[in-house]
Amino acid sequence: MPRIAGKEVKWDKGSEAYESAHTAAASDLDEETTRRLQDTAVQVYAALKLRDYGRVDMRLTPDGGST
Repeated sequence: MPRIAGKEVKWDKGSEAYESAHTAAASDLDEETTRRLQDTAVQVYAALKLRDYGRVDMRLTPDGGST
């Protein structure tokens, strides 16, 4: 599977890509990492001049760094 999720992963229910994708919100992050992620999401939202609603997905390396 490609490392970047295309539309089929998000929207094409029943496709191999959709069925093989596994996503979940992190539940074991320390407070500092959670704060950094939240601050980054707010900065991205503002930089893109979004309004009303936005979603920012991020990935972390096993040591807590960003990819």
